[in-house]
Amino acid sequence: MFYLHGFGDTCSKYAYLGKIYAKNGYHFIGFDYKGFGFSEGTRGKMESPRSVCEDLQKLIELADTTLNIKGLKKYIVGMSFGGRVAL
Repeated sequence: MFYLHGFGDTCSKYAYLGKIYAKNGYHFIGFDYKGFGFSEGTRGKMESPRSVCEDLQKLIELADTTLNIKGLKKYIVGMSFGGRVAL
């Protein structure tokens, strides 16, 4: 499961969800958009929603190889702005 946080938010705030999903056999992966949370970039400034989609695609590809999950179903969920990107 790939988690996308809201605008001005950070994924670390939702670590408790990762623990819940992990207990039930799911990978729960999130990342902070450039400019938010622990990422690089100008604080609070996002390049574009498309840049988030491109970063998510890179993360999915990395997870496929690193976690050996290629071929498994993937779910993208998001809160607020992250929900918009997920759609």
